[in-house]
Amino acid sequence: MTIKLPEWRVDLPEVQRRASLREDIDRWIRSPELASLAATFGATAPALATEDLLAWYDQRSLELWDYRAGKERNLAETPNLSLRETDAALEAATALGLSEARKPSRGSYDFTLILGGLVRACVTRPRYARELANTGTSLGCVVALGGFRPLGGDEIALADQLDIHASNEFGAMDAGVRRSFDILGDPNITVGDGSEGNSDWRVHDYSQPRCSVVAAPSSDPQVRRANSGDTFIWWGNRTPNLLGAHVLLITNPIYVPYQGAAATQLLAKRFGIQVETVGISREAADLGSDTQSFTAANYLQEIRSGIRGMQALYLESFR
Repeated sequence: MTIKLPEWRVDLPEVQRRASLREDIDRWIRSPELASLAATFGATAPALATEDLLAWYDQRSLELWDYRAGKERNLAETPNLSLRETDAALEAATALGLSEARKPSRGSYDFTLILGGLVRACVTRPRYARELANTGTSLGCVVALGGFRPLGGDEIALADQLDIHASNEFGAMDAGVRRSFDILGDPNITVGDGSEGNSDWRVHDYSQPRCSVVAAPSSDPQVRRANSGDTFIWWGNRTPNLLGAHVLLITNPIYVPYQGAAATQLLAKRFGIQVETVGISREAADLGSDTQSFTAANYLQEIRSGIRGMQALYLESFR
């Protein structure tokens, strides 16, 4: 059974809200399946307080499951895992909420945020938003969040195969949104400095349907491109009357724990909103021969990301 993911309950009084969040994080990091996974790789989870246990898993996952080493996901190393390690990874991924799509719990949202990513995500995540709209979910204002990250590695050839004519994530997401929602007209465009560098930003606003595609700037442009946290905060700061809003966040199932924890930390708590994070359906993910499949190594990498997301959320909330 999938463990309940942490959420910031705006419908609860402050004391109960914080207690519920603490319990959610504690339950996730103390999952028997996560402990079993660590043991499979020779690391026995110690009996520690939650903050210390999060730190322990952070260090162990760095040593055992960090195959990216700072690179983009499609450029990560491919480890040689045993059958036992593979089985343990898949079992933990299922328990921790990384392997299966889950439908939204509400029929109506004030905002729907579609997270950017590699080029497939720029096609399949907007497609899932349209799927939800077609089956009766009221999405509110749809906002696709990304940045000016250049396409790299196999993304360039894949973009051609998917008929996406773009050189960066923002362009790919704009094309994906336009295709999924049958948008024909030109957007209302707001731009930053026009450089498409780490400090630049751009917004395409469409009226029919009401949606926007955003390239957010990096909060540390001298060092890196914009990350998910930058896009959350930039959008939140520019959006009025968020207090009490219900927000649906769309990503792939494998990224739900990490990106959901980040959204809880940087959006829900900061702006006083209720954020629900869901992964796309198999139907939306289906790109025929170009459909992305995730390996046990991919799940191990994103379990590490989930651990780091839970740790950051816990430290900001309770230290």
